[in-house]
Amino acid sequence: MKKITQRVLAPAAAVLLFGFTAGIAFGETPEAIDPTKAVNMTPEKQVEKSKEIGEQIKRATPEERKAFRERLHKEMESLSPEERQEINKKMRARWQGLTDDQKNKIKENGRTLIESMSPEERNAAHTERRELMKSTPTEEKKR
Repeated sequence: MKKITQRVLAPAAAVLLFGFTAGIAFGETPEAIDPTKAVNMTPEKQVEKSKEIGEQIKRATPEERKAFRERLHKEMESLSPEERQEINKKMRARWQGLTDDQKNKIKENGRTLIESMSPEERNAAHTERRELMKSTPTEEKKR
């Protein structure tokens, strides 16, 4: 299960996490940018954006974080299955090309974000991930 989560969700989560602009510092959650543009970020920009978004999310209220996650899901759902698959392939290829240090920085940013959530928020996020896995086509889970 962990391997499936890493292979399927990690690239999609990376696209979602790295594809958003700053805004929480001003009392609003970041707005989504086109995931097809976010997938073309350099690894250095990914790490930088990941840290920036993580810091903003930590300062947000639970309601703002929930709204942010909902916008992330809507942004990806607005793409065709072919577009999502292409983004997934690009992100997976990019992840494989990252250095261990770059991967560790991205993972640490994610851990910091999760640690900043309340137990209730973590449970809600876990439930969302399970629902996402249920809706992921079987052929995508096998990759």
